[in-house]
Amino acid sequence: MTRRRVVFVRKDGRRYITEEFNGDKAEYAARGDCLDGCDLDWPEIRALFVAADTYLKFIKANLTAQAAYHSFLGEGGNAGVVRNLRKGRKLPPADSVLFIYEQPTADGARFLEQEMTEG
Repeated sequence: MTRRRVVFVRKDGRRYITEEFNGDKAEYAARGDCLDGCDLDWPEIRALFVAADTYLKFIKANLTAQAAYHSFLGEGGNAGVVRNLRKGRKLPPADSVLFIYEQPTADGARFLEQEMTEG
């Protein structure tokens, strides 16, 4: 299961990070007899966030994405909380991080997906 997070970078540099997205529809299906699940594949989740060009749209995209995940333990899993990632703080562990920029970077990019390495 791929552990992913999404970070929204405001124009003033403030960063906001989602809770972890653990797997997607295809990864849960590949597990076979798993009681947990997800209604969306990563490209669909990613598209929700790429379309978010404001903080409010980012919050809404996160709520929609988190609602696609279901646990056999009940619906008390990730609540769609977004946390402020204070300046200088490292990213929490993840296999992949999708950065969404409120203002395009110098090269015109509005998003960047980065595979993370341990260490």
